[in-house]
Amino acid sequence: MVIIVFGLPGSGKSFFASQLAEKIKADYMNTDMVRKVLFTKPEYTEDEKTLIYKKLLDEMFHHAHSKKDLVLDGTFYRGDIRADFIKLGKDLNIDLRWIEIVADETIVKERVAKKREYSDADYSIYRLMKKQYEPFDNGQHVRLRSTNKNITQMLQHAEEYLKT
Repeated sequence: MVIIVFGLPGSGKSFFASQLAEKIKADYMNTDMVRKVLFTKPEYTEDEKTLIYKKLLDEMFHHAHSKKDLVLDGTFYRGDIRADFIKLGKDLNIDLRWIEIVADETIVKERVAKKREYSDADYSIYRLMKKQYEPFDNGQHVRLRSTNKNITQMLQHAEEYLKT
């Protein structure tokens, strides 16, 4: 199974995705980590984003026949990006699950104001990504609301979703 955790910067998706991967003993890959490996001084260009998502697609391809689950974590902010993953999932008969993480803007503002290990996104990046964000309403994903106190409930809800 490949689980894609997506949402805007500061939504709590990376914290959630890493916790989920640990809980279900899955491999984990995150776009921010990939960016830091591929680019010493990232410029956040479309070409960089394309290469980062291609790296995640490659990882998904290599996990296709693995016994181990994979959690991919990123904004997945555009429909065409998500379509590439959906197509590969269908082509390789991968059980592909989508979990969207959302948070109230006041919480996002607090989170992005703090230094994070891999993400450089600040509030201006959040606002830019929010404008570019294309909704994903395929009816086959779950949307979880992140607060600063509900990670246990989020993980329980995700586990229930993944069992279906």
